[in-house]
Amino acid sequence: MILVAFGALALVVLAPLAWSMLRQPRLRERAEADRALYRAQREELDRERAAGRLDEAAHAAALLEVQRRALAVPAAAPVAAPPPRPAAVACWAWRWSSSPRSRWPCTC
Repeated sequence: MILVAFGALALVVLAPLAWSMLRQPRLRERAEADRALYRAQREELDRERAAGRLDEAAHAAALLEVQRRALAVPAAAPVAAPPPRPAAVACWAWRWSSSPRSRWPCTC
């Protein structure tokens, strides 16, 4: 019974680590993050205008400023895809499940 409790505790503790290793990264570079920020700012300006907190002139001026900053973002350079993470996890699991002599080095 205590082994089941330890196993459940280990699963609860290691689940966030496994989740962070297996999920794909959302934003890969600075330019993509900047574009997402400016897109969110444009949407916020539209909501402010729809709610009546910004008049047309202030909205146009703020939108022009956001567009100017969005155009100043440098073009995205091609980014190589990161190596697949599940292979690293599989290599680690293979290393530790094998005999002690085969644990180091892992050449996966």
